[in-house]
Order: sequence, then C-alpha cells, then structure tokens
Amino acid sequence: MNKLRNIREALKLWPAWHFHRLQAATCRQFQQPVVASGVVVALTSYPARYDTLHLSLQSLFRQSVQPEHLILAVSRDEVAARPLPRHIACLDGEQLDIVHDGGNTRSYKKVVPALTRHPGMTIVTCDDDKIYPPNWLKHLLRAAERTPGAIICHRARVARAGADGTWAPYRTWPSCNFDTPSMATVPIGSGGVLYPPGSLDAVATDRQLFLDVAPSSDDLWLKFAAWKRGTPACQVRRTPSKFNSVPMKAGHMSDTNVTGGNDAALHRLALELGFTPDQVLG
Repeated sequence: MNKLRNIREALKLWPAWHFHRLQAATCRQFQQPVVASGVVVALTSYPARYDTLHLSLQSLFRQSVQPEHLILAVSRDEVAARPLPRHIACLDGEQLDIVHDGGNTRSYKKVVPALTRHPGMTIVTCDDDKIYPPNWLKHLLRAAERTPGAIICHRARVARAGADGTWAPYRTWPSCNFDTPSMATVPIGSGGVLYPPGSLDAVATDRQLFLDVAPSSDDLWLKFAAWKRGTPACQVRRTPSKFNSVPMKAGHMSDTNVTGGNDAALHRLALELGFTPDQVLG
C-alpha cells in the first residue's frame, strides 16, 4: 500500500520535474554554467527525506550559476542509524561537500556549519523538499548586486505589531509584495535566502541559545540575528516566487510554526534578545 502511494506521489511530481529538466536543458544550450566565486549554497536533510533528496540536489546541480561550494549537512547520529543513499554519499568531495554535524541542530544544520566553515563568504540556504528552477541562484545574486549588504530572499513575510505593541501572531504577517530593502521583511527559508558576509550577528551560531529559545524557528532566529546586526532584507521580486515541492511522507515543520510554534518563539526571542516591534519597525 505504501509503495503504491509513493508511486502515485511520484507521478504527481513528474510533469513539474519534466518541465524543470526542459528548462535546464534549454539554459545549457545557450550558456555554460559559471561559478560564482565566494558563494556557498547549503542545505540539510534527515532520514525521512533521503529517498527524495536527489531531486532537490539535481535541481541545484543544474543551476545556470554554480556556487563555489555546495554543502549538505547531516546529523552524525542520524547517518550512523541510517546511512545516506549510496548515490548521494558517493558525491562527497566531488559535486558535494557532505558535513557530518555533531549532535542534531535540526534545520539549523543548513546554515550554522556553512557560517562557521566559510565566515567570509556569501551563504545561500535552501531546503531539501524543493525543486529549484535553473536561474534560482542567479536571481538571488543579481538582487544582491542591486541591494548591496541586504539579505536576499525569494519569499518573505512582513513583520507586524499587534494592537498592544507586542508582536502580532505570525500567521497574520502578510506575504511581502515589494522588492526594496526593509527591516520588516522576514525571509522564508524554503524559497532560498542569501546572507552576505557579516549580515548576521555572531549570536546566529550560538547553538545552545537557539536550541533553547527557537529550536524549530530558524527563520525567526536568523531574522533576529539580522536585526541585531542592523541588516535589512529584500525580496527578489515584488511577488513571492513559488517553487515545486517534492512529495513528502513526513510533515512539514512550517505547518507547526504557522499554527503557533513561531508565536512562542517570538515571545522567547523578544525576551532573550530584547527586540520589540517599535525598536525594529519604527
């Protein structure tokens, strides 16, 4: 029964994946991929997603602009219990830098190892359940050239204050509909986020603190680290970009965060780091 369900999910995905391959082939006909010096693309994964991880990785390998490094960070303990598929593990040191992270820092694995290993480089994070179009990275880099120093994203929400002056519930924050830098723009990690060197405060890599304060809310944690540094964020276009998702057996963390997990994290972040809406939104 599970095998039949997986086949059905794969068939649902086929038209989007086939279209993506045609896009990539067309892109390669006209130009060879160039390597963006000083750029690192990083993602993480966990055992429930190993079987479909290759789909996201293939979309990254097909980018019209390639990063200098592509990092896949995984938990050492999880890999010990269930090794990475052989066709992915064999890419280590070739197309991929596989980092075995001590402990399990969950979604933070996609950013913390990259920040600590390559502190002077531009870090671009993405997710293991998305299929990114061939010019995904190119558009992030172009927007970064247009707005130097800002954090760049394909999707964002706009932070809002409630009537009492505290943070409004996360689910009420509207989608971003502008492409100018703003302190109120809160990048959504699944679309891909570009962090220029020095755009985040050093607190961003404090493992003990982020696991205590915002264990499942890495987007908010990184936003507070950007506020602490005084760095605005900017969406690539006025309308958020949408990317195809890989069918998943496991639930999405974003489902929990939107339904209340982020609100609890917001409260703890405001207490720990001291940021209130009037301080950052004006």
